[in-house]
Amino acid sequence: MDIKTLEYMGNRVDKARDITKEIKALESRKHNISIHDVNGITVDGSVIGSKFRWFGSEACVNKRVVQAMTKAILVVIDEQIALLEQELAEL
Repeated sequence: MDIKTLEYMGNRVDKARDITKEIKALESRKHNISIHDVNGITVDGSVIGSKFRWFGSEACVNKRVVQAMTKAILVVIDEQIALLEQELAEL
């Protein structure tokens, strides 16, 4: 086996480790969200230069909105995990 082959294989192993680490982090976040009663969600961002911060207990009158957002976050986490698992399988 030559040096280039070893470097190529090493890069793939490093990439696989990074993907596996990211999957574990997402699964941990998903678990933490799933076992806790989410009372609010913080959204930080900017719209045309103005910053906004929204927390459920301050701005959300309806807990149903927070529950829907929580479910959406869990769906997105599942989708990201599936994409990472696919990427890992393709390595």
